[in-house]
Amino acid sequence: SACGAGFIAMGPNGSFQPINCPSSYPTSETFPAGINDRSQVVGSCGLRPYNATAFFRDANGTMTLLSQTSWISSWATGINNKGQMVGNFFDSSGQHGFFRDSDGTISILQGTALGINNLSQILGFTSETQGQLYVATASTRTGVLSHIAVNGGWTTVVTLINASAAAVPVTVALHNDDGSALSMPVTTTQQGVSQ
Repeated sequence: SACGAGFIAMGPNGSFQPINCPSSYPTSETFPAGINDRSQVVGSCGLRPYNATAFFRDANGTMTLLSQTSWISSWATGINNKGQMVGNFFDSSGQHGFFRDSDGTISILQGTALGINNLSQILGFTSETQGQLYVATASTRTGVLSHIAVNGGWTTVVTLINASAAAVPVTVALHNDDGSALSMPVTTTQQGVSQ
């Protein structure tokens, strides 16, 4: 329509269901970009690429706008059956891709993210490899360290190495002997920057 309303069609000749951004959003344009087998939809509200906000719409029709403090504009481009999604955003340093895991964790990707499949492989391209396409995989591997040494002069160092060209989300969970969450100071160092 003239105002840019999205829809889900039930087959080429079936009925369709409109998708509209929240009425509180400043513009009425709705641009769906991906759908999975669970009827979850992603896309953007507003005019891409400079005045938009990525959205996630669940199977019940509830729409959630997705953004981060530093993002000027964002748009989602794909979602898989796990609920993992990819998209892109602008911040003060330019355009970047993002990966949003099904738990809501957002990781930044180098380059432009175009889509994601059910193997968590992300399709995109980057000017850093002369405009070549890339396929990155969000790893689902897990590992366990049975013991860590802390206090009394002891420190444990865990080193995680990403062998791919794209950013990969990682979660490190620390637990007490009884399985409860372990609360302790942690220093992370990434690309020479510690915090």
